[in-house]
Amino acid sequence: DGAAMTTEAELHAELARGFGFPSFYGANADALLDCLSYLDEPAAGMTTIYPPPGGIVVIELRDAAAMPASVYLVLVDAVALANHRLRAGGGRALIALAAAR
Repeated sequence: DGAAMTTEAELHAELARGFGFPSFYGANADALLDCLSYLDEPAAGMTTIYPPPGGIVVIELRDAAAMPASVYLVLVDAVALANHRLRAGGGRALIALAAAR
């Protein structure tokens, strides 16, 4: 819910809860990128959400218009960079962002 993520702190708290990030999650853009970049490695323990074999993880963001642009861009950048990192490592993009404004 974009309305619940009007600050970066709220964004990180909501994503940490939803993805099950580890207790040592740093709640910053670098930590978000790190956690999302491990979606293809369940043994790493960086998230409790993983795509099914051959599938993707879809982040469905309702009421994205309620998010300040700067907060929204933190999420968009993290998704884009994580997908890039996954592909650069020989894998494939695993994250889709569906935002309803």
